[in-house]
Amino acid sequence: MNLGRFSFASQAKVQKFSYCVPIRQGNHTVKPTGTFYLGQNPNFRTFRYVNLLTFPQSQRMPNLDPLAYTVGMLGIKIGEKKLNISTRVFRPNTGGSGQTIVDSGTEYTFFGGRSV
Repeated sequence: MNLGRFSFASQAKVQKFSYCVPIRQGNHTVKPTGTFYLGQNPNFRTFRYVNLLTFPQSQRMPNLDPLAYTVGMLGIKIGEKKLNISTRVFRPNTGGSGQTIVDSGTEYTFFGGRSV
């Protein structure tokens, strides 16, 4: 899943989609389930949508993935506690490092050394 012309969403010619990929659990007796909607999600009133960032050709940098689903991060909150991380950390630098990518294949969040 990405913004490329060969991605499923692009080939299906849908403007909206939503999906929830469950985490893998150690308990093998309970099967986690997820959802995938093409078009309008019937539960859209309970969802919060985020605009994706796009990068014109003039802004593309060596370490930036222009086809990845990228969001503009403002901060991170765990429970009710907002982590003390500068918003500068969430903006790509001149080489493109620092991009905040939404990746359905990555189960965990990773931080670079300067953010923690």
